[in-house]
Amino acid sequence: MRLSPAKIVLASMLISAAASAATVTLFARKDNTLYQSAAGNISNGAGDYLFTGKTAQNVAHRAVISFNLVGAVPDGAVISDVTLFMTVSRFSGGTHPVSLHALTRDWGEGTSNASSNEGQGTSASLNDATWTKAFFGTPGVLWTTPGGDFLTASDNDNVFGGLTGVMTFTTPEMIDRVWAWIQRPAENFGWIMIGEETFTSTSIRFNSRTNPDATSRPKLKITYRCPADRDGNNVVDMFDYLDFVQAFSDGSPGADFNGDLTIDFFDYLDYVQTFARGC
Repeated sequence: MRLSPAKIVLASMLISAAASAATVTLFARKDNTLYQSAAGNISNGAGDYLFTGKTAQNVAHRAVISFNLVGAVPDGAVISDVTLFMTVSRFSGGTHPVSLHALTRDWGEGTSNASSNEGQGTSASLNDATWTKAFFGTPGVLWTTPGGDFLTASDNDNVFGGLTGVMTFTTPEMIDRVWAWIQRPAENFGWIMIGEETFTSTSIRFNSRTNPDATSRPKLKITYRCPADRDGNNVVDMFDYLDFVQAFSDGSPGADFNGDLTIDFFDYLDYVQTFARGC
């Protein structure tokens, strides 16, 4: 069955109506700050804050953060948006770039906890990530490159607007990254956040996952839809299956499940397989 131009338009409308989105919000499973130090013995694993940029003393800070994505979205889901929310609680002044890069090796969050505003860090504890070590210890595990091992291409290039409050990061590259991490959990080492390091006095302080204000902790919101959810109620059940069977029997445009503008048995098979996955 070949669809007419008018039915193609109707099909797109039906697909849009059925594509009701669901969201899941995740809190970080670990985070830390890499404080530039040749000795590699400064960290803040259990601190209230994370830092990027450079201090007035020309010391660079880089924040690392990771989220557990296992089971975050159903198998077969289509991710339409990924947004990282970071709360800025202090900054040196001005507007500065902050970029996200996918880390290429695992790293640690120890029990070190800096005092006061935490910008100087404190002595690293066992398994803390530091400037030179992914896991601090004797001998510990070295980064291949001091300052962290990460992909050169960024997943997000954002500009801090110079005001405290929530800073958001969202790009198509982040969607692709999260999808890849969901498919290959062993490669999910999270992101490193790199601020302005060309000039001094560019530090930005973000609230960490252990900040006393739980509402200000880092959050990752994933928006997705389930193709098998015909009625858009975010539940895949027999009503969705019956709806598709009826549409298929009637030759309705909404039964063109694979989007090839032909309603045939391949659409039926594709829907049944998607339905069986639960999404």
